[in-house]
Amino acid sequence: MVLLGERFSDHSLPCNGSHFLASQFYVDLEGSLQAAALLLVAFARISVEGDILNKRAAVVVGVDRTGELTVLEGCAAGAEAVARWLREEGFDTIELTDANDKVVTAAMVMQAVSTFVSAQTYHQLVLFFSGHGYWKNETELWLLSNAPKDANEAISWMETAEFAKDCGIPNVVLISDACRTIPQTKSATRVRGSIVFPNENFSTSRSKVDKFMAAAIGQPAYETKLAPEGTRTSVFTHCLLQAFREPDPESIDEVMDNGVPTFVVTNRKLGPMLQRRVPEVLAKINPTYAQDVDAEVLSDNDAYIARAKRPPVGAFPELGPAQQPSATLQEVAAVAVSMELGSEITISKRRLTRVQQLARQSGFDRKIEDAAVVTDVRHFETQTGFTVMGDTVVDVAATLGANVEILTDGGAGEPAVIRVNLNGRASSVGIRFGNGRATVLAALFGYIAHVTVKNNVVISVNYVPSENSFRWNSYADRRVEIEKLRAVSTAAARSGVFRLSDKNEAVAFAEKARVEKGIDPSLGLYASYAYLQADLRESIASVLDYMQSDLEVLVYDVALLAKHLADESGQTIVPFCPMLTQGWNLLRSRGVVLQGTLDRAQDDLEASLWTTFKEESAAEIIEAIKKGELQ
Repeated sequence: MVLLGERFSDHSLPCNGSHFLASQFYVDLEGSLQAAALLLVAFARISVEGDILNKRAAVVVGVDRTGELTVLEGCAAGAEAVARWLREEGFDTIELTDANDKVVTAAMVMQAVSTFVSAQTYHQLVLFFSGHGYWKNETELWLLSNAPKDANEAISWMETAEFAKDCGIPNVVLISDACRTIPQTKSATRVRGSIVFPNENFSTSRSKVDKFMAAAIGQPAYETKLAPEGTRTSVFTHCLLQAFREPDPESIDEVMDNGVPTFVVTNRKLGPMLQRRVPEVLAKINPTYAQDVDAEVLSDNDAYIARAKRPPVGAFPELGPAQQPSATLQEVAAVAVSMELGSEITISKRRLTRVQQLARQSGFDRKIEDAAVVTDVRHFETQTGFTVMGDTVVDVAATLGANVEILTDGGAGEPAVIRVNLNGRASSVGIRFGNGRATVLAALFGYIAHVTVKNNVVISVNYVPSENSFRWNSYADRRVEIEKLRAVSTAAARSGVFRLSDKNEAVAFAEKARVEKGIDPSLGLYASYAYLQADLRESIASVLDYMQSDLEVLVYDVALLAKHLADESGQTIVPFCPMLTQGWNLLRSRGVVLQGTLDRAQDDLEASLWTTFKEESAAEIIEAIKKGELQ
């Protein structure tokens, strides 16, 4: 969260009913949290009307003061406003803020979440956070009172979302009003955070997890004054509350709630409204402020958090051409991927023009160009190797008995060329660049991996069949479409907005990514992570099967996502760590415990799509491979 000059005065909502009493008891017994939790569980199990299908719960967290970071002013107050609103909507609510010099700990949030999950009587759980946030290893960390000094006193967003899928509550809504800025100090980079959902499978049916994020990768989430007499508040929290108090007419739907017609803003329509309103509010303060809301909704079309106030007819003018909301990066990526898949573009021509303008202005098109780089090195006598553009190569090392050799070290616009002679079907290869950083990639028999380095990090890796491999003819027939799809997918993944949200799209993508009887390795990686976000487990398993059958090895990231690392067949897994940075955030959720060099290295990664180790860890990784300590 970042402080700006001005902000608004929030309107309090009245609290009523037994839901308020339950949550208020929790706050009053802060010193005896466990006793209060037991009471609330017992309370939750009482079905007064015999209808538990509509029971909803919320854990609302607001932290103004985090370690030595800038003190915020609106997070605790904003969380209190959200909690009051949710109580009015009938939620059993636990409110945790640092108002009045209190402290919020990871254990308190875990206990609160577990209270509602263990009851197994709720159909929806909202977890809201407002406070400081970091963007580390391609995911978000919510910082609590004792962070960053205590590396566990944060909430790990990706891991929490993963565990939420098994909690047994049909719809979990995660709302993050936090910055996504990159940590700059050593202590900050060591923050790993905690997982606040129980490590249990409460149901065979998967929870549908919806996510609303206040800012895009690397952006701040602003708090400011929206009225001269007001105090500072979060712009995102303000817009969230106003989305239900003063919704856009086109965002309102009518649903049946216990047999009563009710006007609501569904989760699917909430995201676009926030994506429009937050930039609009900031533009009135300073047009240079950028805060792009992200949303990912997996729930059914009629899922909603709260009722919406029905505006009178004519209260809001219909949006004309000049008032159309700005395009979003999510739209840019969706349109780009759809075009490469040959899918129908359903938006208007006017809207498409806006999307294409943003693609140019945001640098998305430039990222496509970056990702399209494939050097003219087309084959090795060993059929396997690497090229590197954008930096020199100073050292290499390989596992599993492979021989790796730098043929040319690159520079002056020429690629570095690395030949690999495998002792089998694959190997892990460490590559150290002239800038001191390093990466670890899979050397796959019959493939040349074209690596692009920019601004000291690996931005793309394109696996292309060697011209003297059996895959080449099949690849050559479809080379243009595969390379276009790969470039667009890389750009979307670098922007944090690569989504394949339904099974039809997943199938279409897999078909386009086919090479011979397998899948293009780079596209297989991107697709697997997108399928994970959409909780398309069968699609991840399908990618695993295709790649395993074709390559005769397991690729680490895909095996990790498919929970297949403990392969009893003894099949080789390469490399020995995730190739995409976000994979490091899934190790704990898959029961992976790293030792020594790798454990330290996960706190020493650059902010990049592909795993790039900083200088200190880079040297250690290469040396450990040479000594045989990493296989």
